[in-house]
Amino acid sequence: PRHVGHEQAGIAPLCALARRLKVPLEHRDLAVIACREHLNVHRIAELRDATVHDLLVRCDAFRKPERIATLALACEADKRGRLGLEHNAYPQADELRRTHAAALAIHARDIPTDGLTGPQIGERLRKARIDAISAVRHPVAEDGRSA
Repeated sequence: PRHVGHEQAGIAPLCALARRLKVPLEHRDLAVIACREHLNVHRIAELRDATVHDLLVRCDAFRKPERIATLALACEADKRGRLGLEHNAYPQADELRRTHAAALAIHARDIPTDGLTGPQIGERLRKARIDAISAVRHPVAEDGRSA
């Protein structure tokens, strides 16, 4: 079956259920992230490096890094929960964790600011994190060719 737009359409009922059951906000927020982003994680190999970075930002993965492991697990469960796919590999979870770790290793304090202001520093940090994501997704061999 196809459920076009279900990732966005599912957010309102999810929040209503969470309110009714008095689900802690942290858990509700993780459920919303999984609902909204699971299709992006499923196709992470097709996403541009900047899009992967933006996915991490939408998940608040730099302030709350533990969310990414939970999101990876939820997306794997979603994929393997389909009949006939329960034993299939899910390399997307590893790629999500790897790209997150690479981006998370880049800190604003490590970026030369050269007298830049807040928004400019933020943009430089974003670019450095995207470059780190690119490096783990598209490694370059010693001979200069993509691995």
